[in-house]
Amino acid sequence: MKTRNSLAFLLHARDYSETSVIASFLTKDFGILNALLKGAKRKGSKFANILSPGSELYISYSDKNALKTIFECEINKQIPIAPKNLKILIYLNELILKIFEKEHDIPVVFKDYDELMSLMTLDNKDEILELSLRNFEYRLITDLGYGFDLTKNDVGSSIEPDQDYLFSPLRGIYSLDKGGLESSFKGQHLLDFMSGKFSNNMTKKVIKSIFRESLEAILGKELNARKYFN
Repeated sequence: MKTRNSLAFLLHARDYSETSVIASFLTKDFGILNALLKGAKRKGSKFANILSPGSELYISYSDKNALKTIFECEINKQIPIAPKNLKILIYLNELILKIFEKEHDIPVVFKDYDELMSLMTLDNKDEILELSLRNFEYRLITDLGYGFDLTKNDVGSSIEPDQDYLFSPLRGIYSLDKGGLESSFKGQHLLDFMSGKFSNNMTKKVIKSIFRESLEAILGKELNARKYFN
């Protein structure tokens, strides 16, 4: 039996039997890990405290069988998640799980996830968290090979602040020749995001919409967690 150890975050857990669960972890060293937590639902189980969000864990597991088994799991760092940010955590966890299901050649996201978790606490401003989440999505899209330049349009011309643009996952950012459409946006919003300016509500709306459309094109479907934001 080979034992492996890693820092990890719990992404999701589902019932396996009356007393046990199968948990999906994002690990620092092995990517996504699906493993059995025997007796996790029993009263007084040593795994009881890890089945709620907000903890960086240190896990030890056996890969003797196809279904790996966790035999030790300790809280390495407790993160006090603000209740208002739970929906962001649900979205983030589903996004990572779905991306890992879809893509075999996946980027290492543990460090970025860890940084986002630290911003979900009570004493952080919403604007900082939202900007960091959008940056995470942008890096993820780029690392997966679907990236697009937010400073240039589809023909390589620099984005102009007052020009109207549209976005397509296939074309990227492209210029709108005549008048503004409901789905069009000014180039200034793209430039502001790229320079770290994220206080304008329309900028937030534009960037969120672009990345949402791009991620849904990659996944081929909308995430269930989106219902919490509607």
